[in-house]
Amino acid sequence: MLVDLRGHGASSGERIFFGVREANDLRELLDELTRHAAAPAPVAVLGESYGAALALRWKATDPRVGRVVAIAPYAMLSNAVLNICAEYAPCLPRIFPRAGLKQLPRILGVGPAELNPIDVLARDPVAALFIAGAEDDIAPPADVCALFARAAPRSTLLTIAGATHETVPYHFDELVQPVLDWLADQRTSKPNDR
Repeated sequence: MLVDLRGHGASSGERIFFGVREANDLRELLDELTRHAAAPAPVAVLGESYGAALALRWKATDPRVGRVVAIAPYAMLSNAVLNICAEYAPCLPRIFPRAGLKQLPRILGVGPAELNPIDVLARDPVAALFIAGAEDDIAPPADVCALFARAAPRSTLLTIAGATHETVPYHFDELVQPVLDWLADQRTSKPNDR
């Protein structure tokens, strides 16, 4: 199932909450699917970038989430935003995104640490397959490694040579077998394997 998160695509909502509210949205979606017998637990979740950060948060809060594949997740939101600005808007003075990032917790009504997957994993480590692009300047391999270091012991880390943030999900030859193996192992894992 593919989901348009709030503030994306055809979904409602004018802003995103960087996973703080979206994890609850996904729990509600899973509740509805469960009521209609359309999603037997445990469910597997695959996300890229922001979707990967959200997948990690969702698993930390919902025992019905089994295996997670986190492709190019960012560790700290502020670093990812600044990296995106450097990559796509290098002329934009860094003072502007920094000022916005400083206001973001107040605007969203959350503590600053709530926006960072690395802090979420420090509180509630979960097992996941972490995939990093060796040439990723948005979520650099070191950041993905930092998340992996905070994850539950059954986690796995895979780095794809030559992959950037944008291209890593398209390295099918390197991804298909490890992802299938990780998802297949869900059948042998405990439902709340954290």
